[in-house]
Amino acid sequence: MKEILYVHDDQTDPAPLVQVLKLAGYEVTCAQDARRCISNLSTKRPDIVIADILLHGMNGFEFCKAIRQRFGGAALPILLLAGIYRGGTFTEEAMRCGAQQYLADPEPAELGHHVVELIGHPQAA
Repeated sequence: MKEILYVHDDQTDPAPLVQVLKLAGYEVTCAQDARRCISNLSTKRPDIVIADILLHGMNGFEFCKAIRQRFGGAALPILLLAGIYRGGTFTEEAMRCGAQQYLADPEPAELGHHVVELIGHPQAA
């Protein structure tokens, strides 16, 4: 089963997105502390990281850069989510930081579609 790490802020309820992903068959782990997540990636690597832009400890762009600096390349897909940060400049910044996708306020089903695009179906090898 493919695993998702969802690093979210405390301003939005992660339950709707998490529920859609779990119902699709993914294993989902939630966290709020971006710095701790980076440290934990050394021992447990998910198939994808989904992160909000507003995080504890650093913003999502910094979080993405830190993962790329520490682990290199794009071997670990990162999908950044934004509620208030919309527009082309934020999408461009996300790509510069090493994110594969940047979604502004996606519906849960839309997020699920992008996860499948990036890592495949939950049971696929």
